[in-house]
Amino acid sequence: EAFAHLEWLNATLADVKAEGQRAYILGHVPIGMETAYGNDRRVPSVLRPYWMDLFARRYQDILDSFGEATIAVQLFGHEHVDTFRLLGKKTVALTAPSMSTAYPRTNPTVRYWHQTVGGGHPAAVNDYDQYIMDLLESNAAHRPIWKHTYSFRIEYGLPDLSRSSFETLLARFNAQA
Repeated sequence: EAFAHLEWLNATLADVKAEGQRAYILGHVPIGMETAYGNDRRVPSVLRPYWMDLFARRYQDILDSFGEATIAVQLFGHEHVDTFRLLGKKTVALTAPSMSTAYPRTNPTVRYWHQTVGGGHPAAVNDYDQYIMDLLESNAAHRPIWKHTYSFRIEYGLPDLSRSSFETLLARFNAQA
């Protein structure tokens, strides 16, 4: 079944490319290693892969055959934390925090995605703003209080959400380590 699903994805992306459009890939469990508690020493955690290697490799091969010209963005959940992953050689996947307040214990979070549409070009997701609802403040006020935490482009000084932008960001992180 998994290979059939991956072949459906490949065929669908081929159709998207043929039509001069771009795809938004949304999923629950991201490809890669489980990292939600990897940096929290209070919670016992073992890094382990989410996907079996043969499916992960096929998925990455499909992504690399289309790249960012066809795939506008990949968004995943499951981990409830703010991360990114460079996939294969040509794309990036983002995981987003969640509305849940457990796993890990966090304030509810939402993202407002920015995209360009029109002008004869396929849509491009080029930024996002992230907001949290401060639970202590909201509960005291008996109403939700949302606070802007950051905008990707402003926070990291990068032009967009492209693979090259994330490679630049990763290089900065590595230089600081």
